[in-house]
Amino acid sequence: MLEVSPNTRGIQEASRLSEDLIIGAAVVLLREHGLFDAKQILARDLSVLVPAAKTAQANWAREEAERQAELAEAEARAAAEAAGEEYIPGTAAAAYSAPEPAYSAPSYSAPSYAAPAPRAAPAAVGPVARVLAAIKDSPLMLELPANARGLDAVAKLDDPMINAACVLLMRVEGMFDAKEILRNDVSILLDVAKEVERIEAEEAAARAAELAEEEARLAAEAAGEEYVPGSATASYSAPAATAYEPAYAAAAAVASAVGETARVLDALRRSPLSLDLPANARGLSTLSSLSDELIIASTVLLMRVEGMFDAKEMIREDASILIDVSKEVERIEAEEAAIRAAELAEEEARLAAEAAGEEYVPGSAAAAPAYAAPAYAAPSYSAPSYSAPAPKAATGAEARVLAAIKSSPLMLELGPGAPGVAALAKLDDAMINAACVLLMRVEGFGDAKALIQQDASILIDVAKEVERIEAEEAAERAAELRAAAEAEAAEAGAALAAETQYSATPAYSAPARAAPAIGDEARVIDAIKRSPLMLELAPGARGLKAVSSLDDALIVASCVLLMRVEGLFDAKELVRSDASILIDVSKEVARIEAEEAAARAAEEAAAAALAEAEAAGEAVSSDEDVAHVVDAIKRSPLMMDVPSTTAGLAAVAGLHDDDIVDAVLVVVREHGLLDAKDLIRQDASILRSAFTTVLAQREAEAAERRAAEAAAEAEERELLTVGSSNGRYY
Repeated sequence: MLEVSPNTRGIQEASRLSEDLIIGAAVVLLREHGLFDAKQILARDLSVLVPAAKTAQANWAREEAERQAELAEAEARAAAEAAGEEYIPGTAAAAYSAPEPAYSAPSYSAPSYAAPAPRAAPAAVGPVARVLAAIKDSPLMLELPANARGLDAVAKLDDPMINAACVLLMRVEGMFDAKEILRNDVSILLDVAKEVERIEAEEAAARAAELAEEEARLAAEAAGEEYVPGSATASYSAPAATAYEPAYAAAAAVASAVGETARVLDALRRSPLSLDLPANARGLSTLSSLSDELIIASTVLLMRVEGMFDAKEMIREDASILIDVSKEVERIEAEEAAIRAAELAEEEARLAAEAAGEEYVPGSAAAAPAYAAPAYAAPSYSAPSYSAPAPKAATGAEARVLAAIKSSPLMLELGPGAPGVAALAKLDDAMINAACVLLMRVEGFGDAKALIQQDASILIDVAKEVERIEAEEAAERAAELRAAAEAEAAEAGAALAAETQYSATPAYSAPARAAPAIGDEARVIDAIKRSPLMLELAPGARGLKAVSSLDDALIVASCVLLMRVEGLFDAKELVRSDASILIDVSKEVARIEAEEAAARAAEEAAAAALAEAEAAGEAVSSDEDVAHVVDAIKRSPLMMDVPSTTAGLAAVAGLHDDDIVDAVLVVVREHGLLDAKDLIRQDASILRSAFTTVLAQREAEAAERRAAEAAAEAEERELLTVGSSNGRYY
């Protein structure tokens, strides 16, 4: 679904391909590079479809050979069964094999749209060679020719600064655009380096201010005076930021939206995503053909499938994705309408049978519903000239493997004979489950399912990684047990040496034991030991004194949050290396608790407001107010008509139209589309309680946005701070 202009590069080469080959080549690119990268590759050079078409033809030939082999296998098995002979699986299909293509599949890692150098560039020497090596070693991993434009100007920067500038440029522009910018002119790194220096100066100033604050607090405590927080840094200000306007900065936003664009922006703002887009956002104009209700329903479906944050990012990148989602919404609604029609026909047939005194066979009326299939239903293909044998149910080891994958957190149901299932027979159920969990953590839920559906034998490699991780964990536990045993043996030896009557020096000397922890240090060690980390630190461990300012409950909560974010073993290593990390984690705990308290307060306030309105009799039940409620429910994503006599309509009459629509969305998310309609038909007053959730969500989302912005700024400063300590930026 990519629109390209007639003057796109490579369109003449691609025009020689048939439509089927173009579609097949696009599918090859999509599978190899993903949706967004494939679109970028094609938008720059369509001639890449030519080698991809050859790969598609090879795939089709191989699939056809596999189908012929399966057909021959089935016919041979049937002939053997008819003759009463024992059939050896694979003997008939051995004669069929996928044809080997006369060429190798093209690699798209270096697409053909990269402009080739007209002649070989001279070998780089001196500062230019150093700059080229630094750019190649950066996260961009970009290899430039020695005569690239702007290399001489960048020679004044050292390697860490070049690396940091590449990192910042990649974060602002993205991987592909950053590479293209550097290919055009490497001297852009000079401007980016100034921004890096400005960020480092701000962070150094912030660290200096914190150090001055801490020194002033310690001096006040030593003098027995009360310290006023912020007094030491009141006169300290960060150096003035350098006026920076990079050459690659985006153009200024256009004027405010009007007409259809304003309507689309308002619909996105009223959707559960509460998304504010600029008027010049990409793909907005394509949404003008959708109604407000369909736009909101599309955002709901995209949020369910991708999650709230990913859905927002996808729409920000290209809002036209809602066009495809709206087609899926229409398909789902058509299916639900078909189901309701079938249920209605079933009920009518049952009542008619009861009235006639006949016995009704369940399912007989719904077997052939009177509704027509939607116009976008998949086309029917004529059956092949042969009759394929019915698939056999999985048995033995194959059935066990399929059951293990289905019972894993992926909940993936594969059919008998799926690619790679036979190779998993050597793994036990526990290992298959663990491999599915690890694959899901690394690749994500949807990608993990797709990988296993393509070839389940990928779990063999994942199982090896699981075994390696388990071996490392076992080695770590054994080392801990061995260290504990050695410590006990040393203590016993020391006690025995103290009790002996001999005064001669023993042949060995017991290791010196650290002084036992006392006071706040002992309390912190005990709190960390009682936390889910169950980590026992030695007295005098790094950072323990800094954590003594926290109470036990906050220490335990910080350990829990750190374990959830980093995992058990990484969290233990972080606390072992420096326990003061719990100070920063405790701030995040406090922020989360404040958000939860605010959400609870909002819920209580909303409930109190509704109760007060009910007590004061503010919810009126005139025909006009009931009509406005009916109209709002009709314009909601449910798009349902409710009679004006529906129970509970008067209780919702005091809400605004937008509030009613948001309350309907809450009911849909909690109960599903069909159940939500039934609940509202039974009693519309359910929308009042749902509106309480709406108020809480609005407050929580506002707090979440503020927290996300603050966390992003803090994370970027932390990454640059860590990078500046070792000379590299990641």
